[in-house]
Order: sequence, then structure tokens, then C-alpha cells
Amino acid sequence: MKDVIKYHFWTKQQNVVIPVMSHQYPSPPSVVLNYSRFPKSANGEGFGYCVHNGNIIRIGGYSGSILSNVMAFNFSDGWRQVGTLYTNRGGAISANGYVYYMGGYANVFSNAVLRTTDFVNWTNIGNAAWAAREDIDKTTIFWQNTIYVFGGRAGSTEYKDAWKGVFNNESSITWTKIYDFESRPVRITYDDNYIYVLLMNKKLYRYNGSNMEFVGYFDYYPFTFNGKLYAFGKNYIGILRNGGIAYYSFSSSLNDAFSMVFYNGKWCVLTDVTDCYIIENVIEQ
Repeated sequence: MKDVIKYHFWTKQQNVVIPVMSHQYPSPPSVVLNYSRFPKSANGEGFGYCVHNGNIIRIGGYSGSILSNVMAFNFSDGWRQVGTLYTNRGGAISANGYVYYMGGYANVFSNAVLRTTDFVNWTNIGNAAWAAREDIDKTTIFWQNTIYVFGGRAGSTEYKDAWKGVFNNESSITWTKIYDFESRPVRITYDDNYIYVLLMNKKLYRYNGSNMEFVGYFDYYPFTFNGKLYAFGKNYIGILRNGGIAYYSFSSSLNDAFSMVFYNGKWCVLTDVTDCYIIENVIEQ
């Protein structure tokens, strides 16, 4: 089933003055978001997601206790268990024919890098150079043949750094710190040209593989679509314009635990509250 939702123009202020774009849009536009749905996989949070061999992979997580199941989804088979790993809030990527899982918490904080092909047998290929941490499930990606890990925390210790990992071979990674932010990274998104990094203090940066630069302020979580940058949250979708964000209301039961992966050429919003969404199109009218 495909749903079409229209949003009403308004502005939101939260510690940052967001200019109204009435001079640019005399009649504020509406936004149409086309999306389709597929079922959620489980209640919980802290899932490590990646896309591998035509499937969305979900590793571990937390739902009252640490989970140990590895799940896979495609549109032919739905969600099904394919393996086990007792962990949560670590980062997952697909590279070199393997799925790699790094960091996370399984009774201790970890910076180990694990590798698998079958999700049953996991090989520890060594510890990353960055400190053991969790909360990197939404800030770890594989982009332009490089692993990127942003932020994280270990108990009350918050990490505000950014690291890249370059494969020497399938079992060896060289890690390099690339940046120190003023606040902990909490979400990332990307397109062909940039990684966008949202900090806890609402600042948004972008990185092109060599330079990190400040973009502006975002109240919600960024994603890219057709060359534009949008903000997506529990009840809002926004569009960055001229240094400010024009917000549109969005009636949703999403919470802050949702994740996003790029699957079959489209962004998928993975939630533990309602059905998951596939963003088919975003149209400004």
C-alpha cells in the first residue's frame, strides 16, 4: 500500500531562530511525501543495521535485555532470523563480501571488529584504534570504500570524534582520527558527494572525504533526496533553505530510536513503533 501525506507549512524554533521564507515563497508550498510500508521486525532499539546481498540486516539490539538474534529482510521473504550475535548499539557495514560489526555493548563496552559471512560464525579481526564505545549504531557507515565511525559513548563518557577505517585486506583495517567536534554526533546521512553529521547540539556538518565544514542547524534527523537535504523527526519533515529550515507537520508515531538505511535505491525508515517506511518521493508543491 502506498500512502500520500500532505504537510502544512509552519516554522519551528528550538534554541535557533529559523527564518520564515515568505519572501522566497509568497504562498508557502505544501509537501507531498509518497511512501510505502513494510512490517517492523521487533520491539526495541540499538539495532545495528546494514544492507548486504539484497537484504536489510538487523543485528542484536535491546528490548528490556540485550538481544542476540540477527534478522534479514527482503520483499520476497519478509523478516526472518539468519544468525545470532549477543550485542547492541554497535555499528554494522557490508564490505568485501562480509558483514562487519564493530563496537557496541554486550555486558562490556567494545571496540572489537567482528566479521561474518553466515551470521552464525563471527571472527574477531582485532580492536579498532578508537576507544571502546556504544551508540554508534546510527553513526557508522561504509562510504566510498571507507568505514566511518562518528561519536558514541561509554557510560557517562561521550565521544565527539570521527574516525575512518581503510581496509588493508579483508582482515586488516587502518584507523585514523579525522575530526573532533564540539558535541557528540547522533545521526548521519550521505549522498554521492558528502557525509552529513548531526551533532547533539543541533549543528550539522558535512564531509567530502577530505574537509569537514559547518552547514547550519537542524532540529531533526537529516536525510538526502534528489540532491536536497531534509530533516525528519517524530512529527516533522523539514527542508533546509537559505540557512534555515522550513518545517511541515507530519503525524507519525516514530520515536527517536528509528534508523534509516539506503535499500534498493531508496531510504528506508526502520522503526520499532509502527510499520517501516520506504520513502518513494518527496514533492514540493
